[in-house]
Amino acid sequence: MIKFGTDGWRGIIADDFIVENVKKVAWAIGKYILEESGEGATLLVARDGRFLGERFARISSQVLAGMKLRPIVLEGPTATPVCAFAVKHLNAEGAIMFTASHNPPDYQGLKFIPSYAGPAIPSITDKIESYIATAPPDVKILEKDTECFDPTDVYISHIKNLAQ
Repeated sequence: MIKFGTDGWRGIIADDFIVENVKKVAWAIGKYILEESGEGATLLVARDGRFLGERFARISSQVLAGMKLRPIVLEGPTATPVCAFAVKHLNAEGAIMFTASHNPPDYQGLKFIPSYAGPAIPSITDKIESYIATAPPDVKILEKDTECFDPTDVYISHIKNLAQ
């Protein structure tokens, strides 16, 4: 059973954190965004440097594209605060961030960062969890080139401006 904790869903890679479950969670987040914002809404997908993060990000972006959303993949390993900044900078409806934070290396995790760029509140994650239970058994993906964005330069510029 996929359950969101205080800051997303975490699990052991190849145990419960597997491609099929990632597809279901991406689909559920996509459904939430479709209900809130409609087709064509922008959703970022990012990852840190953990094992399989790049693959999970690619698959999630393909699920979102198959739902007629506009996924933008952040290039390279990305820290969660940089992903949150990019949500605001690109005026996105939110982001899927793959990170298990402080957990051991055999863990992977997924956070949903809403449009306000903070942690998802329980009313949002409860809705996403309810959608996971209704995900189709074979979540469809749309294999196509994904739009990418490197937030590094604009993030560093933003931090420099804050320090002045």
